[in-house]
Amino acid sequence: MKEIMIYARRIFDAVGVVACGHKIFLILGLVSKPERDLDTFVSDGKNWKFPGFYRHFSPKIKKLVEKIKEEGFEAEQKKYPDLNIKQLAVEAGIGRWGKNSLVIHPEFGPWLRFVVLETNAPLVPTVSKLPNDPCGNCDTCLKSCPVNGLLTPYHLAAPKRCLAYLELENPTTSGPASRCDKCQIPCSCKK
Repeated sequence: MKEIMIYARRIFDAVGVVACGHKIFLILGLVSKPERDLDTFVSDGKNWKFPGFYRHFSPKIKKLVEKIKEEGFEAEQKKYPDLNIKQLAVEAGIGRWGKNSLVIHPEFGPWLRFVVLETNAPLVPTVSKLPNDPCGNCDTCLKSCPVNGLLTPYHLAAPKRCLAYLELENPTTSGPASRCDKCQIPCSCKK
């Protein structure tokens, strides 16, 4: 289904496919940058809402689902925590695990954000042609964590310490907030 992949690559910054048993997952990435505000969230007192995702991902997802349906197939967006989206992105070859436990892309570094569509379109799984370790000896991200949450490279061993994790676990703040990105800012993994 070249047409689907060509279309997806035209509207998203990164695209990959993973086959898990009889399920096909299309992993779609957009770069988080100030004008897209993908890391901004707003609380309604009980849950978080991500306005940047609604503004920037939702229209593109809608268009891609329409394209898949035009080709005679079905597609449905899958939500976190049903899937480990970062793991699927790595399996799809979009990037490699960074020491900050984020997906490191050779062009976009740690700044990709992902959504996943499950489809019955017969898409060919993508494979990585990236080096296994994008970080090498660099450990700047580990040192930059203000709460020492990155105790084990390539794995968020202490998620309850991670400020980004804690911010999402406690939707009681009022007004917009941004996730902690202290481990992303110094990342020099962009090639």
